[in-house]
Amino acid sequence: MSNYNTKRMLEWLSDHEMIEDNASIQVLKTIPVLWAGWECDEEAWVVDINNKPYLVHSSHGSFYFTAKELLVEKLKEYQQTILDTNAALAILTKDETV
Repeated sequence: MSNYNTKRMLEWLSDHEMIEDNASIQVLKTIPVLWAGWECDEEAWVVDINNKPYLVHSSHGSFYFTAKELLVEKLKEYQQTILDTNAALAILTKDETV
């Protein structure tokens, strides 16, 4: 995971209008976010702000708060990609003996 992106995200949080001065902010988890055909915005962060968890993501390098449904939708995409990849492997290996 990118320490550079995490540092930028934390700087964005510290300047965000919803964050009180001297707020306690801690990154709880950095999550890789995979995009089909997209090479940017590959991470999301679960951050603790004053003992409340939030999900932060980015779009074209600009950070924003988002809902957990982003992760639910990404999981559905990942699961479908795994199924499709396994189906392709089955086609490619159907005549092979193990």
